[in-house]
Amino acid sequence: MIINNAANVTAEQTSDDIVGRGPVYRKELMSAAATGGHGILLVTFEPGARLNFHIHDYEQILVVTEGTGIVATRDEERVVTTGDVVYIAPGENHWHGATQDSRFSHIAMNWRGTRLVAPATIVSLIGSTHREAGWHAGAELDRGKYPAGVTVTDAAGNTYNVVTADVQASNGVVHVIDGVLMPTSGE
Repeated sequence: MIINNAANVTAEQTSDDIVGRGPVYRKELMSAAATGGHGILLVTFEPGARLNFHIHDYEQILVVTEGTGIVATRDEERVVTTGDVVYIAPGENHWHGATQDSRFSHIAMNWRGTRLVAPATIVSLIGSTHREAGWHAGAELDRGKYPAGVTVTDAAGNTYNVVTADVQASNGVVHVIDGVLMPTSGE
């Protein structure tokens, strides 16, 4: 059994690429390492603070504990208040944050303990993918070109969507796209 009290956990300001506007603070109430895969965070947004659109490859449940916030997908924005519980399915592109006039806090329960993945992180991970015999995958993120989500284009000019990031495989971590990347001839 593990018991933690939020009052005894230090809040840390989140400064990674998942934050769109801040400040946003996190308290790690339960680490994925301690639980064997489930992470629990208490996340607090100052008025107007929010995350960027991001995707999880696991289920996430948010329990609103304070204030008024917004949880949004590409298709809708919903206002949430204290006591609301939100389910976010794996692969659902979404963001959450405070309204302009209210502080907002929620408990985030993240299955598998996988870190939040923002589009820039996905592209960075793709760019660092290496395989045997010197094969290397590369990608660049151009936010102006990809408003509907993150895509990658291979050397032949084919464009594919990143469907799921950070999948553990026998050869390391892979990222699932909806096609096959083709190298240029001679690579």
